[in-house]
Amino acid sequence: MIAWLCALRCEAQPILTRLQARRVPSALGFRIYRKDNAIVAITGVGPERASAATGALLREFSEICELRNVGICGGTPEVQFGDVFTAEAVAWDGQLYPLRPWPGMPARPLTTVRTPQTEGVETLVEMETGAIAAACGQLPLSVLKVVSDLADGAVITAEQASKLVGQALAVAGL
Repeated sequence: MIAWLCALRCEAQPILTRLQARRVPSALGFRIYRKDNAIVAITGVGPERASAATGALLREFSEICELRNVGICGGTPEVQFGDVFTAEAVAWDGQLYPLRPWPGMPARPLTTVRTPQTEGVETLVEMETGAIAAACGQLPLSVLKVVSDLADGAVITAEQASKLVGQALAVAGL
């Protein structure tokens, strides 16, 4: 089983649409959707929620053999709004966690942070992947991130985020 993890419903919506996944009852404290051999979890924003949701998901669904984290991220000066990237590793809490790069996608350094960053950004930044990587142990984790802001403080809408993620999935061939 493949587990797709997104922080926000707007990030998950393009995946839910492509998979035609349906919400299933859950007492785990976050939304879960399922279709055949795929599960989509909306973890909530931030490393604590992502870690807790990943751990609960892996305890509840022992048949999970691969995880995919898809969502938006902050960029650096050399990237553009809407650029799509994968990562070979994620820096989080003083550790560097290996990731399985998304096939055919350009890779960039990725850092998980606890709060949004607007200054001194040297890598792509986001708030969940490192915690997911720490919680998933040896299971393979692939990451697909789309640049939604350039550390300039600009805010995008949920609709814009969903559109960006949908475009990223298309670029990745999904």
